[in-house]
Amino acid sequence: MQDRYAGDVGDYGKIALLRYLQAQGFSVGINWYRVHELDSEKNADGSYKQEDGKYLISDKLRDCDPVLAECLTQIALSKRRSIDLIQKADLVPNAIYYNASISVDHRSEWHKKSMDVLGKADLVFMDPDNGLKVKSVGKRSAKSIKYTFYEEVKDYIDAGKSVLIYNHRCRKPEKEYFDDIEKKLQDEVKVYWAVIQAITFPKGSIRDYFAIPACEEHAKLIKEAFVEMSESIWGQLGVCKLHPEWAKDIPLHYMTYDDHIFMEIESETFNKACSFEQYKRDIIRYLMHSSWHYSEKAAKAIVKDEMDYIQKSFKKKDTVADVAVEIGYGCG
Repeated sequence: MQDRYAGDVGDYGKIALLRYLQAQGFSVGINWYRVHELDSEKNADGSYKQEDGKYLISDKLRDCDPVLAECLTQIALSKRRSIDLIQKADLVPNAIYYNASISVDHRSEWHKKSMDVLGKADLVFMDPDNGLKVKSVGKRSAKSIKYTFYEEVKDYIDAGKSVLIYNHRCRKPEKEYFDDIEKKLQDEVKVYWAVIQAITFPKGSIRDYFAIPACEEHAKLIKEAFVEMSESIWGQLGVCKLHPEWAKDIPLHYMTYDDHIFMEIESETFNKACSFEQYKRDIIRYLMHSSWHYSEKAAKAIVKDEMDYIQKSFKKKDTVADVAVEIGYGCG
């Protein structure tokens, strides 16, 4: 995020989205990923090569939230146009902000400080100038400050935070673009692709926001916020749209990356080093993440009722998946 963009149509959708998330009960932390313009972004006379910050809120779109639109427009037209003005306007009430500028040389320290400052937030919004790091930009490149590193995302996830990430759409075909990002998040952050949620803001230039929930409850709250916004006047006027088009009546079942590996790989092989107690816990875990989606209480009750069968299966070295499917099918 650069000061020269403050108050544009991108901020309009961004702040509205954070408000929808806040309305679901999230305490919000905002890391602006504040950067100063690079020399490569200017012409010899000091003017900008691309006036990316020119997109003001149109009269038609002001109907989504007239008060917010007026406030942001005043900031955009101000001679002191800046991130600081957005913060002072308290447009995301009680949000926690981290607005220190990034530098290539001190990025590690900058990131660690952000973790401390935003430590009390349930959800952290990462707002880089361009988005998630791309292959063509090295970590020591001057342009690297315009991107979020995947390990920074992982640090927030590992700290128990839900994360919302801004990403500027590249020119790839849409499916390839989303598939690439989901694969990178799964490979480098260890996020199971099925829990990633996305919402697109196509006005001005195409902006996408990727949400990674910290737990199943957060997944449901994020989904509800995205659906509500897309079905409101914001969606009706084309300011935002869902990707994919999730329906309200389709529940989102949350699985971590480790859960995914367990269900797809580990449960299909008998673990010779596994104790009987661990064997039971793994069967409970499988029942909870299977298509039956048993509650923990219900799964434990099934295991208790089927103890004789489970003991025999353990001695025979049957896989957790086979046993869980057998008893789950019988009780489901």
